[in-house]
Amino acid sequence: MTAARSVAALVALGALAGCQFLSGAHTRAPDRVRRPHGAVGAGGYAALTGPRWGGVTGASYHPAGGWGRLGMRAEVRGHEGVDEGHAVLGVAFEAAASRPRIVLSLNAGLGTTLAEPRPVMQVGVTTQLFLYGPLALALDSGAVLIVDGTDGTVLGLGQSLSVQLAW
Repeated sequence: MTAARSVAALVALGALAGCQFLSGAHTRAPDRVRRPHGAVGAGGYAALTGPRWGGVTGASYHPAGGWGRLGMRAEVRGHEGVDEGHAVLGVAFEAAASRPRIVLSLNAGLGTTLAEPRPVMQVGVTTQLFLYGPLALALDSGAVLIVDGTDGTVLGLGQSLSVQLAW
């Protein structure tokens, strides 16, 4: 029974250490105040699987304050044809940043296709590189799952590159 308690104590300690790590308290100076920031942009994407290419537009906003590193994200992608594509609304977590030059964020979202209503799930990593003033390049690598029954479900893996105005 003592071995089980020791394992439980180690698991609890690991969970607390993980919470401390994920909170980011060890990476920020205590007096640093996070300011709200966001971006809007447009570009294109290419995929290894699923819809092969298309345009992409998106916006993100991190309100700071009580939200900490969490933010919101919206994206619309066109797929090869004009009337095809999908829209996604989700969350973004600013995993790392060396502001004002580079920002790395993890994102996940849910949405729907534009032509026929089908559920869409999207996850990815966005790297934002500031070029000059508010002008930035954003590289988004991720996966998109378009659910359409058992035979029509599509998993798209790819990358998008967009030019953004960020603040």
